[in-house]
Amino acid sequence: MSSKVFKGFVSVSLLGSMLMAPAISPADALPKVLSAQKAEAATTLPANTKDGVILHAFDWSFNQIRSNLSQIAAAGYKAVQVSPVQGTKNSSTDPSQWWLLYQPTNQSVGNAQLGSLSDFTALCTEADSYGIKIIVDVVMNHMANNGNPDQLDAAVDASFKDSSFYHNQGQASNWNNRYEITQKGIGMPDLNTQNAAVQNKALTFLNQLADAGAGASASMLPSTLKRILVQMPINPGRGVTGPMYWGMCITGPTCSSTARFCRMARSTI
Repeated sequence: MSSKVFKGFVSVSLLGSMLMAPAISPADALPKVLSAQKAEAATTLPANTKDGVILHAFDWSFNQIRSNLSQIAAAGYKAVQVSPVQGTKNSSTDPSQWWLLYQPTNQSVGNAQLGSLSDFTALCTEADSYGIKIIVDVVMNHMANNGNPDQLDAAVDASFKDSSFYHNQGQASNWNNRYEITQKGIGMPDLNTQNAAVQNKALTFLNQLADAGAGASASMLPSTLKRILVQMPINPGRGVTGPMYWGMCITGPTCSSTARFCRMARSTI
């Protein structure tokens, strides 16, 4: 058989094999590709969140983050920090209104800007398959105002309208005075985090985050905890005392009955 005839025979044979092979659509191939990416990410990313790099996905919706997880993992990010997940006082998605996320109306997951609790849970589940942790920026110091620093917005949840939940001492003006910046407002009604009822509300919210699959809250990052957990009264000269906010959450007696968040906190630090 001549070389030309042989080459022609091989070409026809290869073409026949290709025509008889089952077609693989992009939709069929994508799950296999993603599965391989997840397996690779799980082996190449650091085992511990504290040893990895955090992507601050500022103002990204939960679904936007979820749809980009393969690229985030490929870029080497071990964790993604989302913007505050709590309710907001209006539903604007104008990027210039980013500050709405920092004036919460409740302590629960879900808002018009980022997505629902189910969206957040789906994000955490998908991220975990890549070995990526979701860190939540929580706002636990104050609630939304109505345009006046000391007045709650009407959209604030009824469960946070008890005046005893707030310091009610006006707004801080001397930023070098420790008492003022811990006991007065910073532009919004200031939550009294020494109040046991306020602490229990915080724990309920943090447990919701843990149950949804969050890997940590931003206030649990080691640098923050070192400042918060300092064993000292709020202001010795004024006799301002009370249960330490994060001490109660992480090491206090309440932790035994709210272990979901406590386990998450301890594993983070």
